[in-house]
Amino acid sequence: MIRDRMMDPIETSAMDRNTSWLSTFLIGAAAGAAVALLVAPTSGRRSRAWLKDGARKLRDGAEDQLDRAHDAYEDGKTSVRGAVESGAGALRHSVEAARDGYNRAREASSDTRTAFNEAADKATNAVNATLTAGPKG
Repeated sequence: MIRDRMMDPIETSAMDRNTSWLSTFLIGAAAGAAVALLVAPTSGRRSRAWLKDGARKLRDGAEDQLDRAHDAYEDGKTSVRGAVESGAGALRHSVEAARDGYNRAREASSDTRTAFNEAADKATNAVNATLTAGPKG
């Protein structure tokens, strides 16, 4: 069940490449836009306002991504904790069942040993009684 939720390393590697490529592209685009604005024939005040607005939007987007990543982390942590607790409970139950089975088998073995010893004693007594009585005739 947990394994189904785990990401495939091959898919993860492909996602990392796509994310890396996309990040590189976006950073390059932002740098290009900043250079274009700095050399464009617009007023400095207007360019600075546009850059400030773009930086604010970029920061807000990064904060949103960080919040989503944190939420995903917390969800994963909760899921793993639940799975571990469930597994620990199942293990405790199995150990208790094994201990109970062992104790029952031990008692049954003891009962069998006692019954065997009683039967051996009766047989020994019967043989001794027969030998002591001698031949009947």
